[in-house]
Amino acid sequence: MRKLFVISITGANEISGYAFAIAGALAAAFALLDRAHTRIDAAYRFLSHRTRILLDFLALLCILGFIGFLTLRVALVLSESFRLGARSNTPLEVSLWIPQSLWLLGLLVTWFVGFILFVRSVRAFRSNDLGTVTHMIGIGAADEAEQ
Repeated sequence: MRKLFVISITGANEISGYAFAIAGALAAAFALLDRAHTRIDAAYRFLSHRTRILLDFLALLCILGFIGFLTLRVALVLSESFRLGARSNTPLEVSLWIPQSLWLLGLLVTWFVGFILFVRSVRAFRSNDLGTVTHMIGIGAADEAEQ
């Protein structure tokens, strides 16, 4: 619109930045469910099934740890923004607690999804249902990724 009609939408960059952060947090939860997070799997296929499952648990714990840390930091930023009544320094002057709380919600959903996957996969592992564990937290097969 800027080039063609010489019209600019005030705040479009700001709003798209908020939308990107919120959508990214929620997309991470979907990626957990879809087993789409990137992993280095060059040697993975040469390992025993149990070893792969242990690495899958380690990967999920690392994701949970990172998302947990990020969630904590976002909660602290949100708390400070709310306490100060912080607003964006743009013409829109958005109260920052609004997009930050939605971002935090997306991160909480992601952490909760990961936690549920972890609990369910530990239960399946304890009952020696390794196929279910692999289906929940393992690396998706190449033919699954193409579908």
